[in-house]
Amino acid sequence: MNLSWTKLFPNELEDLQLHKDFLLFANAGTSLNIIAYRKPTCIYRSDASEFGLGGYSVLTGNAWRWELPINLRMRTSINSLEFIAYVITVWVDMLAAVIQPEDCILSQTDNTSAAGWL
Repeated sequence: MNLSWTKLFPNELEDLQLHKDFLLFANAGTSLNIIAYRKPTCIYRSDASEFGLGGYSVLTGNAWRWELPINLRMRTSINSLEFIAYVITVWVDMLAAVIQPEDCILSQTDNTSAAGWL
């Protein structure tokens, strides 16, 4: 096997440097939201308080609410209740077979901790 060196021109070296920069950027992590945009097909909103929780689908109008019994109030954090509301809101439409494969779900809450837990 005959090995030899190849001489690169300045514009080729610039291209290589650009590719190195891209790889270094990608190694840090790139959000898929920057690469591709998906329009939500299912939009949900949920909320909770020390008295109860609930949520609804913006597109279908399906809604639910649950008032906490007095003996269960103040037994957990509002963050936990917000998270439960967040999950149940999507779950309602899953049980009703509203959500289809490849649907893009946007579920909104006013609690950043609950959203972060997902």
